[in-house]
Amino acid sequence: MTRAREFGFINARLRSRLGEMENPKRLDPLLRAPNLNEAIYALEGTRYSSLLSVWRETGDIEMVELELFKETVKEYRSVIKSLPRREAAFFRTLEEKLEIENLKSTIRIWYGENILNHSYKGRVRYLDREEIYSSIDWDGVVNASSWESLISALSDTPYHPVVSSFGGEEIRANGLFRLEVALDQLYYRNLFASIKRLRRLDRNIAQAIYEVDIDLKNILMLSRYSYYHGLDRSLVESTLLPYGKIYCQIRDKRIMEKDDVLSSLRGIIHHLYPGIVKYSSDIKRGREERRRSAEDIVKMESYLARIREKEYHHLLLLSPFSIAIALSYFFLLSQEESRIRMILYSKSIGWSEERIRERMSQ
Repeated sequence: MTRAREFGFINARLRSRLGEMENPKRLDPLLRAPNLNEAIYALEGTRYSSLLSVWRETGDIEMVELELFKETVKEYRSVIKSLPRREAAFFRTLEEKLEIENLKSTIRIWYGENILNHSYKGRVRYLDREEIYSSIDWDGVVNASSWESLISALSDTPYHPVVSSFGGEEIRANGLFRLEVALDQLYYRNLFASIKRLRRLDRNIAQAIYEVDIDLKNILMLSRYSYYHGLDRSLVESTLLPYGKIYCQIRDKRIMEKDDVLSSLRGIIHHLYPGIVKYSSDIKRGREERRRSAEDIVKMESYLARIREKEYHHLLLLSPFSIAIALSYFFLLSQEESRIRMILYSKSIGWSEERIRERMSQ
């Protein structure tokens, strides 16, 4: 079967949806709504109508957010079943990211209940406990009586090797940060293994987009965590995602062995992404300096998000008989859903339309 026949139907369908999603006024009815209730009712007649049904049933904004997550899973499945076999396998790997985020949320609830001794069990209803990517006993995880029992509940899942590498005392002492990073690293290992199995054109497209994607995540990881922890070398080495141009240069130039690690890291980042220079600064110890540094990081996040958006929009100019259209579609879908989630949350705490628009433009 030719590439045109393989991708013709699904890409025509996705281009139609992309045209709708790129309409800058698409979310105006939500933004103009005077309150949360009216904002959710503005979704009537759109592809997000099921959110309105959940709202009518529960009146619970977090149940609405759960429904939005479930709709994302459904959309992945809908597109995947229309793709050729090899490309469908690749997008199934992307679907694993949704499951990992759900698993993180589940473990956080267990951690809050069992380690922090807070009452988190009521939050179980906000988890997706249906099958997403693999078969997981969600109730077994969240209701585990100990860390060992939680590990056992994941014994037949792809996540068991990662979770079982952390002991209960380590989790109690250090929290979930390193575990969550390890789960992200597992996802990207699987993703890049899946990229290698694609045909050359698709492989080159996916490699290019995810190298940039990982670079941006690693920049934020360095900015948010490593600087705040005094640039602990072991923390940097264990938390960076092991792909992308930045990581490769850190590895190849043996940056972590040098005395002035911070200067060397900055040199690499500024060379690859020169526009970031004006947003980066030393992380200081004083309260006022830390506040300004936090503001710099927020600005940096916005700058990096614009780079990422530009990369995904560029995909629309590539071959129509490749994975480019589907990759761009899922990025813009994620972006649209994030905006809907942000608008609804902002309405729930009484923000004005002007304040929400200002936040969205940052």
